Amino acid sequence: MSDRDPACDHLFKTTISREKFDAVLARSCKGPYTVELEGADPTVIPQERVYSVAFTTLDDRDRVRIAMRFVEKEIADMGDVPTPRPTAAAPRRTASAGA
Repeated sequence: MSDRDPACDHLFKTTISREKFDAVLARSCKGPYTVELEGADPTVIPQERVYSVAFTTLDDRDRVRIAMRFVEKEIADMGDVPTPRPTAAAPRRTASAGA
């Protein structure tokens, strides 16, 4: 029987890449952890990924959950910025020779 606490396990559903998620984990965790990609939905744009993380302490789990809130808010704020759209060319007017 394992001595791991199942309360330390957590699923994260996010649109960030694996590299960025690993960086959040590395920055936030003081103890060891394991992470697995549980699934991804390619039909959703941006693609959502589900990561399963087994932490060794509840403190690490809580720190990562808080860090992910900031990351998700940052991503949402970036999405609110209007993207520049190409301007349509003004219609051409041609004058008739007799005018």
